[in-house]
This record gives sequence, structure tokens and C-alpha cells, in this order.
Amino acid sequence: MSRIVISNPTHHAVARRPLAGLTISFISGLWLASVLTVPICVCCVAGALLLLAALRLPAAAANAALALAVICVAMARGGMERENRPELLHGAYWSRGRRAEPGPPAAGIREGAAEILRLGLEPHHDEHVLLQALLLGKRDGLGRDRLRVYERTGTRHIFALSGLHTGLLSLLFITLLRSAGVGRKHWIFLLAPLLAGFLAVTGVRPSASRAALMALLYWGAPALRRRPDPWSAVALAAMIVLMVDPGQLGSPGFILSFVAVTGILACTGRLNEAFRRSGIADSFRYVPGAVTLLSVSLGAWIALAPFCAAFFGRLCPAAPLINTCILPVITLVVLAGVLSLTLGWFWPLWAEVYNHAAGVLIGAVDHLLARAAEMPGICCAVAPPSATDALLWYSGWGMALFASRPAVRRQGAGLVMLAVVATAIRGLLGRMAIA
Repeated sequence: MSRIVISNPTHHAVARRPLAGLTISFISGLWLASVLTVPICVCCVAGALLLLAALRLPAAAANAALALAVICVAMARGGMERENRPELLHGAYWSRGRRAEPGPPAAGIREGAAEILRLGLEPHHDEHVLLQALLLGKRDGLGRDRLRVYERTGTRHIFALSGLHTGLLSLLFITLLRSAGVGRKHWIFLLAPLLAGFLAVTGVRPSASRAALMALLYWGAPALRRRPDPWSAVALAAMIVLMVDPGQLGSPGFILSFVAVTGILACTGRLNEAFRRSGIADSFRYVPGAVTLLSVSLGAWIALAPFCAAFFGRLCPAAPLINTCILPVITLVVLAGVLSLTLGWFWPLWAEVYNHAAGVLIGAVDHLLARAAEMPGICCAVAPPSATDALLWYSGWGMALFASRPAVRRQGAGLVMLAVVATAIRGLLGRMAIA
């Protein structure tokens, strides 16, 4: 007897469609909701009709119908957000998301963790303050002068509890699970409580929540018998965050978080190849992982540079090199801090030992960054780039990194320089006009 297989073309279209495309469609819908006033019921009905139409359309048309349906859903969600937040006037962009404040249980856990990090460091106030800021996100005691040092060296992100901390914690825990022989499909069930505890200790900050969501989506793939895919995890995390709180669409924290991860994913491999072609990798052959770490830092910097210039009006050209030097030390500090917080609840003596080790390391980093911040030209004040400048910047880096022909790569480098010169001239003209 012959076997009849009924194939649904929409299923194959959806299977082939990357989540990144759906996320772009969702963001487009939220943007349309901020500039157009469309009744929510109309958006819902249109979305439902488009989904039904996709069931009978061929693959290519089903992709388009699905993208339009997602846009309609996003417009409906944006309309609901507008009704809940009257301050969002017609045509206004969302400037910030809702900041979650820790409740009494989370605040109590956080204060307990701060006391553990204080053990053995009572005479060393500066190191204790730095450890609290790095591990718990409590930056109140840092002071404006110290924060300016980290801003000038492009390293303030180490105090933002986000991908760095969550990634290190997840990798350490996954390494332990792999060493213990735990199957990949069971990792997520053990990692989720750990990340939930991390969020409770750090005060449920939006940046930490976004990073934890990305980690859970990535490491949760084996439980669904799927291969972990970073692009899909990032795209789905962005869609979930915006579905819960569309107000984060224009939040600098949301933009910088996802742009940095996108830059790392897109550029790291190509930068590694470029360093190998140029011979730079040979200079670091005795330092394992140095080239990859430099590629990660440079990839994030390339993606973030126009946004940092627009949001903060400054850039640190040496930031990739500085981060490459300090991140291995910061990794050791985070590891010592995690061990202190884990063992300190039961054996305070071990907390003192690990706090001393972390204090020495973070103190050394703080001292070196303070000296680096005094160097001339370490940080440059820049004018906000125009849309043309940003287009030239990203197009140039795209050609320089992804083109196969050397001539095209050189043209891409020229576009990057053109974007830098155009932004510098615009800033100079702006200062002359003010004077």
C-alpha cells in the first residue's frame, strides 16, 4: 500500500524563515504603531486573515503573508501599549522601557550577597565597592570620578549586569554539567534556577533579564532536540522582550545590548580570518584565545560605535584593545565572586579567601584603567553621526570584512574612513558655529 504524505507549504515556509526576519517584521510593526493610529481590532483581524491566507499560499507568498501578519500583531500590541501609557502621543517614539524594581525578597537576597562580598575586605573599601558594582550592579559607592575613568576607557559596560556576567556564569555552569556527565537536553532545567537566582541577587535589572533570556533560549534548544543557534536565540529574545514591553524599542539599554550581540555574532569569525591573513594572529600564537577575544571586542565596538556617538557623544578608539587586556582578569574576578557568593552562605572563611583574591585583581584593573584614562586621546568627543555617516560606516565594514576580493575590501576601508572624516568635520563645524 502506498503511503500518502500531505505536505503543508506554510510549514516548510515557516521552517525556512529565520527568526531574525520575523523579529525585524515585529520591530517594523511597533515603529508603525508609533507613527500611525490604527484601531487594535483592525490590526487583529488583518493579522488573522493574513495567517489564514498563508495556509493556502505557496512558500514564497506564505513568507510575505507571515511577515505582514507579524507586523499587524506588533501594531496591535503597540496600540495596547499606547492606551496603557497616555504619555505616548501620536508620532512619538518610545524613549525608555519600564524599569523593574526588586521586591522585598529580592532586595533581602541582594543585601545578604553584599554582606558576603564584604567579608575580609572591611579595611579595603575601594575593592569592596568595585566588587559590589561588578557582581551585584550596586554602583552607588563608585563616585562620579571613578565612573568617568571607565567611561573614558570604554569599559563601563563591565558594571552593567548583562551578557558578560550571564555568559560567564552560564559557561561555567555548563562546563560543570558536561564534566559531571549531564545530558545536553537536561541542561536547561538546571541552568534556569541558577539564572533565576542570579536575577534575584542582582535586583532583576532589565539588562540582566535580557541576557538571561538569551541564554535560556540558546541552551534550551537541546531540550527541544534542536541545535543551539545564537542568531535564533537573539532574535526570539528581542521579540519576547518587545512583546512584553514595547516601550523598550527606543531604550538605549535595549538597543546597545542587542546591537552588541549582533556585532559579535556577525564580525568575530570574519575578524579572526582577517587577523590570520594579515599575520597579526602569529604575533599572539603564545597567548591562547587572545585573537578571538580581540575579535569579539572589536566586533562589538564596530557595531556600537555609531550608537555610542549618538547616545553619549564620545568614542574610545582604544576600547577594543583595553577590553582584550582586562576581560581575562575580569573573568577571574567574576569566578572568584561567584565562588564567594556560593560558599559564603555556608562557610564564611572561604568567602574571605575568594574576596581577597577578587579584591587584588579588581584593584589592579582599577589602577591600570585610571592610568590609561589619563593618556591623551584615549577618549574623543564626537558629533552625533548622520544617517549617511552610519550607512557609510556599516557598508564600509561590511565590504572590508565580507568581500572576497582585496580591491573591494580596500574600498570598504575607504568608506569607513570617509564616515569618520565626515563625522569629524560635522563636529568641527558645529563647534565653530557655537563659538
